[in-house]
Amino acid sequence: MSIFIALRNLRAGSPLAKHFIVLSLLSLLSIVILVGFSLWFAYKTYNTQSYQIHQTLENQAERISTIFTDTLDYNAQSMLYMGKQIEKNGGDKQFINSLLQSYHVADSGIVSYGTFNWVDNHQNLTVSSSQGIIANPENLSDRDYIPTTISAPFKIQLGSPVYGAICKLWAIPAGLGVTDSKGNYLGSLITGFAIEDLIKRLKGAITQSGVTFMLFDKNLDLIATSSHFSADSSLVGKLQLALAKKHTSAGGDGIVYTPTLSNNELPFSYYKSLEKYPYTFVTLYDRGLSDDLIDEAIFKFCVQCTVIASLILFLLYITRKLLVSPIITLSAVADDIAQGKLDTPIPEFYSSEINNLAKQLQNIIADKKQLNEAHNHIKTAKESLEENVLERTTQLQKALQARSEFLNNISHEVRLPVQCVIGYSETLDDCWNELAEKDKRMAIHQLKLSSYRLLDLVNNLLDLSQFQAGKMVINLEKANLEDIVTTVINDCRPLYLNQKDLIVRLVPPAISTIAVFDRGRIMQVVRNLLVNAIKFTDKGNITATISHEDFSYGKHHHISGIKFSLRDEGKGVPEAELRDIFTPFIQSTRTKTGAGGTGLGLSICNEIITSHHGIIWAENNKDGKGCTFNFVIPLFGKI
Repeated sequence: MSIFIALRNLRAGSPLAKHFIVLSLLSLLSIVILVGFSLWFAYKTYNTQSYQIHQTLENQAERISTIFTDTLDYNAQSMLYMGKQIEKNGGDKQFINSLLQSYHVADSGIVSYGTFNWVDNHQNLTVSSSQGIIANPENLSDRDYIPTTISAPFKIQLGSPVYGAICKLWAIPAGLGVTDSKGNYLGSLITGFAIEDLIKRLKGAITQSGVTFMLFDKNLDLIATSSHFSADSSLVGKLQLALAKKHTSAGGDGIVYTPTLSNNELPFSYYKSLEKYPYTFVTLYDRGLSDDLIDEAIFKFCVQCTVIASLILFLLYITRKLLVSPIITLSAVADDIAQGKLDTPIPEFYSSEINNLAKQLQNIIADKKQLNEAHNHIKTAKESLEENVLERTTQLQKALQARSEFLNNISHEVRLPVQCVIGYSETLDDCWNELAEKDKRMAIHQLKLSSYRLLDLVNNLLDLSQFQAGKMVINLEKANLEDIVTTVINDCRPLYLNQKDLIVRLVPPAISTIAVFDRGRIMQVVRNLLVNAIKFTDKGNITATISHEDFSYGKHHHISGIKFSLRDEGKGVPEAELRDIFTPFIQSTRTKTGAGGTGLGLSICNEIITSHHGIIWAENNKDGKGCTFNFVIPLFGKI
């Protein structure tokens, strides 16, 4: 129907229809001719190659069967000669031993080690050419060929494969019964053909690559094979059924047709039954190699078809250039427009009709871009507004939460010392004369502690305010960090350690601890860190260490610094909060309740260390007990 429509367009003078009709008819005619010729040539080539393969299999089967038959004949003659010698001697064991050890059979290429053995009339293996007279004879009555040697003396008898008692190999046994001059059975000469040697020698006799063989006995049991197929292979089973139909026990040869079971099976096979012996050889050809031969044969045909294929490709190219490619391109552009991809270029075409269609698509793209730009502006404005609202809302919530927590902490920190001052002041005022001197001193000491606590709180608030306003001045001077740490520890012992089972110590440094820093501010940092460690550690050890360590600050690398570390065995800090605890008003969730605090101490420490161009950080101890606070500042005060 499409051809008739194209013909009607052809009469109307459409250039596109003219190209379509001419190229379609030429392509259709060329393809029909090429396909028909290809089928005929492939059929002819397959038959020719199959015949050649069958001839090859027949020649190879004839070759290896001749070699195998000659070997059996030669071995039979040798055993017959030795049997006649034993007959003349009357079966003397010493003579048999001497005969077997002195008699040498020329290497036929298959006989296993040239080993001959003697089985006496009780079917016991008594003499071996390799071991001499055997002290402990082995009974071989289970060998299927022994009874035949008794009933048919002086004739070679072949048995089923056995594991040799002497050679210790799987072999095809051969026996020859021997009688004396009166016909009395004396024993049997036996030898064996090693199956591995048999496969190796016969495989070496095959002159055509890709050919393998199988050897079957009279019961069509697989004895030996040079292929990868085992006795229980599906192909072996197919071959056994096919050989049974050929009646191979009656001799003969010919092609064996077996179905291809898979890509790895060998469909080409030829059988050759031996006339004098109950064996059948099957030669097989590798399917992959046969396919290679067929491929090689049709190579010439491929060369001959190149001209025709080139013509078809040329016609298809013209069709694609004038008709198919423009339509596919415009279709792809239409799909891109539907998916929002508006940057696809539209080329010029040979057909005026397709160019007109392309121009309309370009107009659609331009309109679509304008709509998309307007949509993007609206979407961007909306997203920006939502982000700003969310960000401001989050900031407000955090500010409110921080304000609430700070007010709660401040009220707690102020109320306790104030209440303490009021309580002890009233007690001293009302009961001064009644109180003992010890109680008065205790009350005054508590007033002192509460006053220091209020003073620390006020100082922290003032310090944080000055740091955040940039008004804090750092006075650098040469000072001894070890002396500062020792002073802070000694000051804290009477104030904080009286009621705790804690040991606070400084590990004596093995280095010089003199550096350039603000002595008062660094003492404030050490004091804050030590007070926190004592506050959140119930019992155990608090250990301070001082060392030298290079560090990086900003764009500066490998700055020589002095490091202070304070290790406690307290509650520790959650890993996710190790950085946040240096933010103003932020406390660890493990210490936020029950121990008080405003969340100002560590933030002030951070401001002081940062002002020194140093670094402060916290890390949990690897043994799971407490954490370690560290800071490092420049050794010489400047970077």
